[in-house]
Parts: sequence; C-alpha cells; structure tokens
Amino acid sequence: MAILEIGKLYSPGRTEFPEGTEYNFSDAGHELRLFISSPERTEIDAVRKGRVQVGLLVEGPIIFLLFKLGAMLWSDAPFSWWIVPEARRSQPQPISDGQGALLQIVLIDAATGIVKALRSVALDTEFSRALHDAIIQQMQQPIAPQDYSNSVDRAYTKYPDTIDMVQSSIIGGLL
Repeated sequence: MAILEIGKLYSPGRTEFPEGTEYNFSDAGHELRLFISSPERTEIDAVRKGRVQVGLLVEGPIIFLLFKLGAMLWSDAPFSWWIVPEARRSQPQPISDGQGALLQIVLIDAATGIVKALRSVALDTEFSRALHDAIIQQMQQPIAPQDYSNSVDRAYTKYPDTIDMVQSSIIGGLL
C-alpha cells in the first residue's frame, strides 16, 4: 500500500480523476475519497479540521456512507463489497466496547491528482458495529456490476437529495 502525502499524487502516474466521492472498505481499511477540482481553502479546511458527521443507509444491496465535513453540505458515497477487486477484499473485524473503526478521509484535486488534505477519524462503537454488520450482510449477497449500478440508480430515485437519505439513516459520531 502506498503512503499518502499532502502535495503528492494520490496515485503515482495519474493526474486526473472524475469529480465525486467514493467510500471503500478493503484490506487497507475504511477510506473516504473526495475528488474535487481545484478545491477551495474552505473545503481543504473542512476535511483537515472541520466537524465530521457520518450516517449509514442500507438501501437494498447498497450501503451509502453519508457524511458532512465542517460547513460542507451532506454528501453520500455508495458502496458494495462486491465491486472491490477480489484481491483487496477484506472481512470487517469485530469492534470491541469503547473502540471504533478508523476512517481515512482523503481530499484529492481531481484536476491534478494531488492530495490536498488527509485525516483519520475513529468512528464511534455503535456506528462502527452497524457499518461492519452491513458489510458482512452484503458479503452474503453477491451482486453483478450492472445490478449494482441499477440499485444505486433506484436509490437515487427514491432519495433525490442526500438530506433525504440522512433523514432515513443511522447517524454516528466519533470517539
């Protein structure tokens, strides 16, 4: 696994990414990636030191990680264990009382591929357990890539705005 550094490329040799957000759980753990072209100072600061709020919505076979960083609006990132490359798949570990899963948040300038902000936060015990349980349940239900895309589209039809997802979600905190 590559070591991420502010001011360096997120992925060696890659200098452009589509704008958007991605949540991933793999052998590297939990990672939330924000790809924003020419992020403003307020967005960089929100990732680096803003208040972090998270939510979890399971809609059919899709897990949505919902998040709000500082003054930024609520956003969402769909996830399926089945879209993670097989060699990178990992089973979530049990969460002990008073412990939480670590979420690494990375802000990447989508126009240059350069890491602009990094932050790791520990999710609270209850939220971490709910997230891990959702991933374990998802592991029991294989889904084809096209079915994943269709399920994501159906969820966005049901919840046209992320705030609609937030109102139906489990909201978590940080340790």
